[in-house]
This record gives sequence, structure tokens and C-alpha cells, in this order.
Amino acid sequence: MILTRTIALLALLPSGLHAQAPTFGLEGQVSALVATGTLNRMVKTGNLAGYHAGLALRTGTSPGLGFRLYANLLSLRGVDGSGLESGTPHHLHAGLDVLKVSGKVTFFGGMGILKWKQDDTSSPTFTDAGGRNNAGKGTKLSGRLGLEYEISPKVHGVVSFTQTEFNKLYQPSWFSLGVSYRFASF
Repeated sequence: MILTRTIALLALLPSGLHAQAPTFGLEGQVSALVATGTLNRMVKTGNLAGYHAGLALRTGTSPGLGFRLYANLLSLRGVDGSGLESGTPHHLHAGLDVLKVSGKVTFFGGMGILKWKQDDTSSPTFTDAGGRNNAGKGTKLSGRLGLEYEISPKVHGVVSFTQTEFNKLYQPSWFSLGVSYRFASF
């Protein structure tokens, strides 16, 4: 019985040789962030909370399915006394998305990390007394879902929703509205 299964599986082995070779591409993305949930209490700019820009390596493993490894620099202007007042993009957001292409629309979702950089000298707003157990700075988990729409073969409009951790009290989330540009495929 085991020998029969083994022979049947061996017959399927060469079919993997006919599969499409993976393709790779480099893309850049810029998006505006629209705050939702507790992020509205963390930033002083209202709903338009900041922006992010970054690069991604995209791969297609089979027709209609792929992966994207991304790294973005995130800019938020926090409320006074939060330790996030600087609007310079210095929070790192990186992760892996699974992509499903359907015509001109690409659906994506994935997990990542967000490395918050919070100034220790003035952070009573977002931490407990002493900030030892409830600090916002550091590396936290994030998740995102979204879709891209092909405007041209190189330019895609992007809408996504991101939820991340900050500390025990704040779990910021935002919508990203932006554009993605595909530089090259190799």
C-alpha cells in the first residue's frame, strides 16, 4: 500500500518542473495616513495623521498569487508631551504581504512589525508611571489589509487598513491612501 502511494507521488514529481518560474519586482509607495481609533488621540493633526514612504520587493509564485516584502518609514506628529512630536519619518514599518491578483485589482494582507521611536524625556501621555511596563517605544506587531488598482502597468492606486500595537492603552490604526510605482521586474 505504501509502495503504491509512493509510485503515484513520484509520477506527480515532474509536474512541478513545468511550473512558472518566480518573478521579482521592485516597487515604491507613498501614502497619506488617515487616523482611526486611538490614533486620533495620539496625534494633533486630526484625521490626516501623517504619511509613509517605502520600498518593497514583490514576487509572483504562480499566476494570480504572490508575496511582497516591504519596508516603510512612517511619519506621525504626536500631541505635545507624547514623545512623538517630531514629524520626521523615523518609525520603521516592515512586513510580509500575501497578494491575490484578480484582473486590475490586487488584494493583499499580511503581518509586520512597527518599530516605534518615542522620546523618553517627555512621554507621560502614553506611558504609565515610570513607563517600564507600558512604554510605547520598541518593536510591536502589526497587521494590514488592502487593495491596489492598476491605473497603468507601473502605477497603482493603493488603499489599506493597518492595526498595530503601541502600549496597553493605545492600539493605533489608520487607513492609507496612496500610490505605488513599479520600477522594474527581474
